[in-house]
Amino acid sequence: MIGLNLANHLNDETRVILFGESEKLAASGDADVTGLIKKLQEKGVIPIACSGYAENN
Repeated sequence: MIGLNLANHLNDETRVILFGESEKLAASGDADVTGLIKKLQEKGVIPIACSGYAENN
């Protein structure tokens, strides 16, 4: 959550990479997290996830 909040205050060249527990949180459907990700997407920042972690869990 802290990282997503920070990313929303940085410029559009910010990169957000989700891995580990943050992937689980992003996939959980939590309204706060979904809202933060949506704000990033509106600014042109597309969060990506670590595929290796996702495939192993």
